Amino acid sequence: MFNFASSKVDSRKRPRNDVKSINNIKRLRTPSPISRLYEDKLEVLLLARSRMKCAQIYLNDFKPHAIFQRFPELDENYKLVVSFSPFEGISDDDMSNVQVQSIVDMMKDMLIHSFVRSQENNWLFVTQIEAYYHDKAIDDVAQIDKSSKYPNYLEASIEKFEMGKGSWYELRFRCQKVEFIATGGIFQSEQGDTKLVAFLGVAVPSFICHDTELLIFSPTTKPESVACVRMLPMNFCTPNQLRLFEEEPNGFTAVCSRIISLVIGGALTIEKMEELESRMTDFKYYKSIGLNEVPSKDAVLNQIRKIRKKEIAIKLSKPKILLIDIIFSLKMNISNQNLLLLYNGIIYPKVKSINQKRIKELHL
Repeated sequence: MFNFASSKVDSRKRPRNDVKSINNIKRLRTPSPISRLYEDKLEVLLLARSRMKCAQIYLNDFKPHAIFQRFPELDENYKLVVSFSPFEGISDDDMSNVQVQSIVDMMKDMLIHSFVRSQENNWLFVTQIEAYYHDKAIDDVAQIDKSSKYPNYLEASIEKFEMGKGSWYELRFRCQKVEFIATGGIFQSEQGDTKLVAFLGVAVPSFICHDTELLIFSPTTKPESVACVRMLPMNFCTPNQLRLFEEEPNGFTAVCSRIISLVIGGALTIEKMEELESRMTDFKYYKSIGLNEVPSKDAVLNQIRKIRKKEIAIKLSKPKILLIDIIFSLKMNISNQNLLLLYNGIIYPKVKSINQKRIKELHL
């Protein structure tokens, strides 16, 4: 907002040596917006430092006591994580698989059963994480962005992500090229509320999405954990999407999980495809495409063609139609795009359903 003086011009001449009036005019300058921005950032920084000192001195005041009351078997000894890096004296430019695995193991021991506390005084207790290393030579699913700046020390942040028309927020822990995403945890929906709420999956609860200045508190005693981390012995975890075929009865989910697992493992063969075809027949997949008896492969593919051309009205999702087509036409080279379609349309809804069921079974 700008302030303007009267538009009337004073035509009187100002004395040449009126130094006082000149100084007064200088003091009327509008404050620089850059200076104001700098002052605001400095204030936030000083507040964050002050809060960090308080967390070190009065650590007990920052603990989520409701968690320890609900799970008394948990160790209550914690420490504030300050300027931590497992890369001290190590260059991450040429890391071996063994070195990366060792660092990931060290950091996961810090993050399992850790909790973050935000500037807004909300907290989230971490029970499950996924690890990534930003180097395609070591982690082929890691996303690489050449413009990314990797932090020298461990830090936590909440970031927004988008895919298609959907968006969500993730809690991420980063230290140089190592990154962890919280995929399971417990929190309180409101400050001061004794009710605990759990979540599974990468999307953190909405109440903490816009929180800032996250402090990390790590257990001083290494918690028990395994790969694809499990919380306590309570089965509070996301299911292994690539092993659903071992847990689920015959159906589209089981077959889809199996074929994706085979593709990722480089083990997809004609023989494996024929086994999947047999499993499809076991649960009478053909009824879902409007056939009443076990059909020949040609009959299946002909029916799929008619469905896609809308010559017959069959209510079956595109991913399931794609899965039938892949198996009965023996497509050995499945594109990443089609794999993603299979996962999003068949696996993800099942995983989401299992997550919701396990959250209810936790009985917080």
